[in-house]
Amino acid sequence: MEQMSVTQFAGELKMPAAVLLEQLKRAGVDKSGAADLLTEQDKARLLEYLRRSHGDTQSKGKITLTRKQTTEIRATDSTGRARTVQVEVRKKRTFVKRDEVAEPVVAETDAVDAPIVAEQVPAAAQAAAPAAVEVEATVPETPVTETPVVQEPVVAEAPAIETPIAEVAAAAEAPAVTAPTAKPQASEPEPAAAVARSEPAAPTVTTVLSKPLPLSEILSEEEIAARKRDEERQRALKERQAADLRARQEREAAARAAA
Repeated sequence: MEQMSVTQFAGELKMPAAVLLEQLKRAGVDKSGAADLLTEQDKARLLEYLRRSHGDTQSKGKITLTRKQTTEIRATDSTGRARTVQVEVRKKRTFVKRDEVAEPVVAETDAVDAPIVAEQVPAAAQAAAPAAVEVEATVPETPVTETPVVQEPVVAEAPAIETPIAEVAAAAEAPAVTAPTAKPQASEPEPAAAVARSEPAAPTVTTVLSKPLPLSEILSEEEIAARKRDEERQRALKERQAADLRARQEREAAARAAA
């Protein structure tokens, strides 16, 4: 496993090496100088000490260190001018405890066992599927034999009902065709009699008409009185207009006579 010195680790943490040495001593890691190498256990002990000092008693499985580096690059734009561009690079590094690294291995073993169970379940489902298909195949056999028996009487009865209707229609049309053919062979007065026989159908329509009902049965007394008042007003209006017309004519005649 790669190891780094106290100075390199202090550079990643962006802190002086002397301060890091002091924190390592407080955490129980005995390092005499900045050139001493640090192991993963030393870093884990330092991490636990820092958590306890900040009030965090629950140990966490990993810690992430972020390092930011800013550099400047000179580049030319489309016009040919030189410009300075600042580039910021951020790097993250995560440290994980060894005790918790072993836990994902257990999870992976469980994940490997899961597909085996999943493969067994479809096998059982496939074994039960043919039995279900056989049951479904036996059920539809009974209605297939019964349906033709029910439909046959319906087909046999249909033509028996239609034939008498055709015979009755043919019998009703036969006398209507023969009657007019025999009459033209007789003398001329017979067509007039045939026309006279066809005409009496008209009076039957006139007899159906009913007599008009009186207004007293259709309208109420108030409506009849209102109609009478309207008729009297119209009559008085016509008389007034006629009187005005006569007076105007008399005035015009008198004016012409005076002239």
